[in-house]
Amino acid sequence: SKANKKIFSLILKLVVSVLLFYAIYRQLFGRLNGNQLIEVFTQSRPAISSYYLLVAVLLMPFNWILEAHKWRRLIQQLANYSFTNALKGVLLGISVSLMTPNRVGEFGGRILVLDAEHRIEGVALTLTSSLSQMLATLLFGIFGLAGFIIYIEPNGPLLLFTLIFCSMCTLIGLITFFN
Repeated sequence: SKANKKIFSLILKLVVSVLLFYAIYRQLFGRLNGNQLIEVFTQSRPAISSYYLLVAVLLMPFNWILEAHKWRRLIQQLANYSFTNALKGVLLGISVSLMTPNRVGEFGGRILVLDAEHRIEGVALTLTSSLSQMLATLLFGIFGLAGFIIYIEPNGPLLLFTLIFCSMCTLIGLITFFN
């Protein structure tokens, strides 16, 4: 019945919330206690570390919004999903991936907001999304590595080899992805 589904949904949400808080707690305090964690953080260039942390935290919602926009564009071919639904999928994917190794749970989390008949295609679209993200990261990383080699370490043969190798991998990935 509907009442049982609501109760089950509420219990499931509570269990997921508790597991998420536990996973975050383990990530933060698993190796160090709270005082040691704060000490390590403040000793590593306190002003710069705090600035980068603040910038990263402030940019996280922007990243989630961009990811939701990308996800919505991908799932539009299945059905007419709203941006809110896409954002829920992205946030659910992030939440579930915190509890699974190597972000495997992101696939499962995202497809939970899709209708049952679109879930198989949703897995393929999530894989497409992750692959396109990886290719973009590799491409911009190659530009960064090239800039590093040119301006910082011009005599680094290992870096040059790495640049050429990464460029070839990205080129192969782009060719495969668009064929």
